[in-house]
Amino acid sequence: MFVYASTIENIIYSSVILVFCLILVIVLVYLIKLERKRYLKDKLETINDITTFEELIKLIEHKKEQKGSHFQLMYLSVDQFDQIATYIEEEGVYSYLLSVGKAIQMSLPRGAKFAQTKERETFLIYLPELLSDDLLYNLAVKFQQATSKKMKITDDLYVKRQVTIGMTRNQEDVTFDRLFLQLKQALYHGKRENGNQIILYNEQLNQNEETLKYYKEMKDAVKEGSIKRSYLPIFDTYEDKCYGFDVKYTYEKNKEEKDFFEFMPLLEETGDAFWLNTVLLEQSLEDIFDLYQQIKNKTFYFFLPTSLELLRHEDAVYLIDEKVKRYQYDSGKIILYVPLLKNQSTDVKLVKNVMALKNLGYHLSMDHQTDVQQLVDYTSKLQIDFLRVRQDLLKEAYEPIKSYLGNTVEIVSTNVTEKAHNQSIVYKDISYYQSQVVSKRLRKEDLQPYVSKNR
Repeated sequence: MFVYASTIENIIYSSVILVFCLILVIVLVYLIKLERKRYLKDKLETINDITTFEELIKLIEHKKEQKGSHFQLMYLSVDQFDQIATYIEEEGVYSYLLSVGKAIQMSLPRGAKFAQTKERETFLIYLPELLSDDLLYNLAVKFQQATSKKMKITDDLYVKRQVTIGMTRNQEDVTFDRLFLQLKQALYHGKRENGNQIILYNEQLNQNEETLKYYKEMKDAVKEGSIKRSYLPIFDTYEDKCYGFDVKYTYEKNKEEKDFFEFMPLLEETGDAFWLNTVLLEQSLEDIFDLYQQIKNKTFYFFLPTSLELLRHEDAVYLIDEKVKRYQYDSGKIILYVPLLKNQSTDVKLVKNVMALKNLGYHLSMDHQTDVQQLVDYTSKLQIDFLRVRQDLLKEAYEPIKSYLGNTVEIVSTNVTEKAHNQSIVYKDISYYQSQVVSKRLRKEDLQPYVSKNR
């Protein structure tokens, strides 16, 4: 009996010890976690003002978990960064981005942190204090002014690279992922408006990842060179001298190739046509800058595909003219090739911008329309200078064009093959033709012989 009682006591004693040890372990684990949390908190909140992207994300996640935490985020991104990477060696690109980072650091308010993201032209900025819209905007302007840099592209050409800033604020009911989606939407909206923008997120910008994919896709296409530029020579019908180039843009995706006028309509629906067209326009002006210097005092034309969304934009006239003047081109040598199609609207905004561009000396070109009434309507409202007519349609289209339009437009015969060339000469009023004789579309390095020939 005594032995039995002793055994019971031992079991109870052992159980108490076990429970005590278990409680002690739980307390120790809790204290370790608490200490680790405190350590991580101290570590995160004492990181340098310039840190790694991963560390900054951890800090933002930590702040996001705290109730009542007020902070703001910015994405600062260099506009048209691919231009820098194209014309400057990697060492120069690194130095340029380093100078941008230093400019951000010098402009940081107390307690703010920043890091370079995986897209190296974009920087994430964390602001720990709640600022009013005005103060937040003023700070963004300070960042923008500090980081906009003038760059030497060639011996004769300098361009100023601007930055776009997207901003958002932490909200209790917004998840971490949603917060960064809002930040991305604000940045992308500014980029879609041709950059050099400061955009604070609001509900009107609300989109999902699906609607943002076209911007990302085309941005990557520009960066990776998937949108190719090529040229077709424009010849004088009588002297057979080269008087210009037809600029072609093609987008290569999944081994398929789409022409500018095939991929642009979808981008006009998604809101990406405007920014992409301005990028392509500037790239083309850059591409042929050296070539232009040789013929700037001669009759020579560059036909540049131009989307309707670009021409309708409220800043279209300023943006086009600013880029052309920046690269020192004569506006009279620039032909904006407009993809007017059957039943396309010529609204007041479009006509107003076109007239303003024409007053600055620019010319307009469009494709021939089989509907005579639409042809007359388009050419008169937009004061078309060059009417492009395919060689295989020329014989049938020539008389109606002359009957209704007389000499108000210059006809350019396009897609002219070597066999058809002699036939085109019989139409005495056709001054220029686009040659398909060359075995391939020309690249920049192929153009010199055409400029030099008989010039």
